[in-house]
Amino acid sequence: MKIRRPYHHGDLRRTALEAAAASIARDGIAALNLRAMARAIGVSHTALQSTFGDRAGLLTALAAEGFEQLGAALDQAPDHDIRALGHAYIGFAAAYPGHFALMFSREIVPPSGGRVPPDLDQPSERAFRAFLRKMGEPSLTPRALHAWGLVHGVAQLLQQGPLRERIGRADAAGLIDSVLALVAERDLAAGK
Repeated sequence: MKIRRPYHHGDLRRTALEAAAASIARDGIAALNLRAMARAIGVSHTALQSTFGDRAGLLTALAAEGFEQLGAALDQAPDHDIRALGHAYIGFAAAYPGHFALMFSREIVPPSGGRVPPDLDQPSERAFRAFLRKMGEPSLTPRALHAWGLVHGVAQLLQQGPLRERIGRADAAGLIDSVLALVAERDLAAGK
């Protein structure tokens, strides 16, 4: 006898996004499976399909949520304070590792020159604009690209790279501050 899973759920979208983020943080993007996730949250596969369409729809919704949260985190940083901006970016990556792992992955933007899914255009653009605005840059200048690359790289190293294995959380905060201080000092020396 086949057990029927309920089609309806209190807040299926929220529950599914949280479960997907946790799954990605734990097992990686490639391991995310809609059927397994439906079983884990106690709903039918059809319920997830009706909410997100397919796996790509779920991943796009999760990435869009991540960009919205990143933009909100960046907006909290004081203007023209690269250290605070960097801490906000890296803090977001630490707080939302499933989102962060997905947002810039090949699952979202295909490596063959594919476009960002339309549902991500606005959220990713808002986060990008928040970063530039907080830096006081009108566009992606070399200074902005340098800062973005630095904080993104440190965030990735802390999340999944060898740096995470070598230092603890307390040491990571000090290291991040020291690296960002170097950028801030360079800006001061350049009159920025």
